[in-house]
Amino acid sequence: MESMIFEAIVNGGPIAAFAAWLAYNNSKQDEKLAEMYASFFMKLEDINARHEGNREVLEDKYESRNEQVRERWLSVVQKVEKERDEAQKENQKIINTLTDSIKELTLKIERLNDKIK
Repeated sequence: MESMIFEAIVNGGPIAAFAAWLAYNNSKQDEKLAEMYASFFMKLEDINARHEGNREVLEDKYESRNEQVRERWLSVVQKVEKERDEAQKENQKIINTLTDSIKELTLKIERLNDKIK
């Protein structure tokens, strides 16, 4: 087989030699291209692995910040609710005091009315 190829190259002249060189060069280029693809995909996998690690770190950081904001928000809400409850109690005390005062005034006014009659 090799002797036939060699004989075709020798007897075919420069065109046959050029065709043989093109076939050889094409096979070598295919090998180089395959190696480049393999190298490229290995680099991509490496980048993806690093990106995945960075993404996880960023997600953890984001979740941590959200949790901190949520905790601060809850503490503010609890503080406001406590202040509101205290203000409501204080207002209720004032209302009770005023109601008692009104009752006392009403009684005094009735007594004065009774005295006047």
